Amino acid sequence: MININGDIGIIMGGPSSEHDISLRSGQMLISALSKKYNNLKPLVVTQEGKWQVENKTMQMDEALSDIKVAILATHGQWGEDGHLQAILEHFKIPYTGSRVGASLAAFDKSVSRGIFRLNELEVPQAFTIERNSFSNTDRVKDVLNLIPKGPWVVKPTEAGSSVGISVVKKEEDMPRALEEAWKYGPSILIEEYIDGIEVTCGILENIKTKQPQALPLTQIIPPAHHIFFDFSAKYSGETQEITPAKLDKKLVSAAQDTALQAHKAIGARHYSRVDMILKDGKPYVLELNTLPGLTAESLLPKQAQAAGIGFTELLEHLMGLALAE
Repeated sequence: MININGDIGIIMGGPSSEHDISLRSGQMLISALSKKYNNLKPLVVTQEGKWQVENKTMQMDEALSDIKVAILATHGQWGEDGHLQAILEHFKIPYTGSRVGASLAAFDKSVSRGIFRLNELEVPQAFTIERNSFSNTDRVKDVLNLIPKGPWVVKPTEAGSSVGISVVKKEEDMPRALEEAWKYGPSILIEEYIDGIEVTCGILENIKTKQPQALPLTQIIPPAHHIFFDFSAKYSGETQEITPAKLDKKLVSAAQDTALQAHKAIGARHYSRVDMILKDGKPYVLELNTLPGLTAESLLPKQAQAAGIGFTELLEHLMGLALAE
């Protein structure tokens, strides 16, 4: 147990399409930590950006008063893209997860893939388009000529939980996929679809050495009617998640090493989760999550469990990392 002379803030919600998912994550954290700590202070940020404590709306500085460390249960825009991190740094409140710059870089998939490429990590071929310069979706042929033949993955550059993502098999279906992705932001990534083994690897810093270490790998097998691990596959409970992955040891090691390199390249802090596709013995980095899900059923906590770290112990470990900064 960590002795904290003040409140442990659990921040959830926020003006994001993942608001409700974040609330569920926050409640899970409260449930786990309340068994050992009586100084928890849940903070809910509404979709309008207002701060609430025990259903009472208050000014941000008042809501954050007396907090000695904050655990972030936020997902998506505002909570994961550096905005919340900047607020907490302004108030000099230690918090779990990456700092502003790394959060911003990882959240924008077009930026992060550029960083991965600069660090000689494999990524799918892709092309970024902005809505204000691509008002006519009939121009899709011009874009598709720039990347390999389909299928293609269409995704917003700034969104989590696989929202707004489509796999497009036919060129005539592309305009509809673009419109769906544009609901979540003005910038879109059209990426080659790599048909391989879907895996994800958590990274966790050692509290003594401050060095990041790869957790056991998870293989993700979506249900047959899902071509990839999309939003509904993520939260329907139908997806098969195998931790640790039952794959060739060399392939597992290559994926873990790639995840570790991606974490360092972005400049992530404390923990992260790297999603990859394995094809022909080679890991391709899809994205890095600086605030991966923190419920007992989430991927990274399951990986930590496989490494001998229980859920409450993991949360205390993250608090310890934040307080040690």
